[in-house]
Amino acid sequence: MGQLKTAVNVLAAAEILCAAMIVITPRYIFLPCEPPMHCHFSNLAESGLAALIAWTGLLIIASKGVEAARMLAGVTALCGILVILYPTEITGVCASPKMPCHYGLLPVWNLLGGAVTCLSAIVFFMAKERS
Repeated sequence: MGQLKTAVNVLAAAEILCAAMIVITPRYIFLPCEPPMHCHFSNLAESGLAALIAWTGLLIIASKGVEAARMLAGVTALCGILVILYPTEITGVCASPKMPCHYGLLPVWNLLGGAVTCLSAIVFFMAKERS
């Protein structure tokens, strides 16, 4: 069980890194628009989801067994899906493809949301094999 818990902790640390990138990218690389625009509200939602992903990743690392990590991975997988859905379907980003939120933030958020979802699925199924 020691090697499995170590692998789960490494994957949870990768989820925390993805959450940090979800927050850092709109702050320093591709800046979102001002408040009346869609991308501003997507950015607020993404920041909240990133906080939840990071917190859950820390709980996965702090958990003693793999069964708790398995259940927490379900939460991070749902958050990863929401990271993709907010800028694409729920709130959206600016319609103009010339805006940095459209050509920059949208692909980054989709990539990071997909990475979080995949990492969470790996944790979920790794923990299932041993339980």
